[in-house]
Amino acid sequence: MAINETQRLKLVLLLLLLISSIFILGCSTHGKKDEEDVRYEFCPGGYFKSASEYDNMLYYAVNQSSVSGSVRDPNDSVINGTGFKGPVNMADDNGGIWVADGFYEDQKEKRFEKGIYTLYFETRHGNYETKRDMNWDKIPQWKGTAEFDTVSANDPSRSIYIKSPGIITSDDTANYEIRYRIKLYVAYLSYSQLFGQSESTTSPYNLSYTLPKVSKSIDLVPVLVCEMYQDYKIQKILYYPGEKFTYNP
Repeated sequence: MAINETQRLKLVLLLLLLISSIFILGCSTHGKKDEEDVRYEFCPGGYFKSASEYDNMLYYAVNQSSVSGSVRDPNDSVINGTGFKGPVNMADDNGGIWVADGFYEDQKEKRFEKGIYTLYFETRHGNYETKRDMNWDKIPQWKGTAEFDTVSANDPSRSIYIKSPGIITSDDTANYEIRYRIKLYVAYLSYSQLFGQSESTTSPYNLSYTLPKVSKSIDLVPVLVCEMYQDYKIQKILYYPGEKFTYNP
């Protein structure tokens, strides 16, 4: 009888261990949970049409998977079109870099003026407001034309490549840490929605990103990004978008 009781106890423990393992593996496929420490980025930038021609833009990001928000101009008026959604592929955690990520390009002859801009956003943890004195002075230019290769996105490798020229450095950039990365945004959305992004690197050359798997076709826009950091925060950001392409399962 004692042997049977021991065997039954071992069986119960084994089943509990198995259930716990399934639970842990199941959770891990859905990405990391949002951090209670809500952090954000909010800065001016340039949205480049060529190596030297750009429109003013706003950039904002929050380290949460579920977030909504908008930006107000120096007159405290909501800028229509600002806003962002959580990233698409939470299962593709890619080293914990996932954030809700948004940008807004000013397409009206650099209408954005210097002044105090306000980012309002709401997460599961509450409502937040942050202000930033924005200006678009001394935006660096790129050294040359960026080359986008999205042909391999629908190969088994699921990779895209960007040959980046890097930015022109000067005394104006000397106090910044310069980093580069690839971002992919979902096309045709009224608010920007991040599909995926590579890890940042100090080298601008031969950037690459392996796309997560998808269940249906989706149109994406690749973007070469230069982030300019001071005190671990992005102070300025440069976007250089490529052509839209269709990513198939």
